[in-house]
Amino acid sequence: MKKYYFSIASILFLLIGLASCSNEETKTENQVASRQSLPPVSIPTQVQIGTQIWMTRNLDVTHYRNGDPIILLNGPGGQTDHVCKDYNNDPAMGAIYGKLYDRAAISRGLAPVGWHIPSNAEWTILENYLGGQNVAGGKIKSTTLWQSPNTAASNSSGFKALPGGQVDRAAGPGLQITFSNIGSVARWWTSTEVSVNGNFYTRNVLYNSGVLNTQIFDSRGLASVRCIKD
Repeated sequence: MKKYYFSIASILFLLIGLASCSNEETKTENQVASRQSLPPVSIPTQVQIGTQIWMTRNLDVTHYRNGDPIILLNGPGGQTDHVCKDYNNDPAMGAIYGKLYDRAAISRGLAPVGWHIPSNAEWTILENYLGGQNVAGGKIKSTTLWQSPNTAASNSSGFKALPGGQVDRAAGPGLQITFSNIGSVARWWTSTEVSVNGNFYTRNVLYNSGVLNTQIFDSRGLASVRCIKD
């Protein structure tokens, strides 16, 4: 009789142990699946220009590389950094020109895996390959969606630069913003900081020029992002 009770107890103990292991495995699998279920990122078409590979569209993501959401402010609000916006708060504009981001958002890891925000030096490599600053702007500009006269635009590089404009942010509390230059200016952040004031270099092209400009831009403002492959 003792052997009988011992056998029943052993079987029960074994079954409980197996059930516990199964629960732990399921829990672990769910945790892994949760970590891996990041929002899908659609990588735009890419083009090789010299030794570099560039995206052919401005970035239009709403999540950081790690899956955390970026604060999308299409309307008034008090958030002062780590934000992105569609031009004129219109998602249809974002679908064409990409979103406009502030520097704080970029600093958190905005570029998709395998890509990064180009430095000012990497932009210089691009402009030199295309024949220098004075002509590179025309060679990267799209031939459509720009205001007339769209000087020197040929898109011979395949870069497809579109005039997504910018957001200027005034000093003071909250998000005091002004949209400007849609159709006339394409402006992109670089990863290169200006040491004297904490702002960053941007690159831009204008509707009435074929020059690829370098310009310091207030880090509170919002501009387009064009990524380069690692």
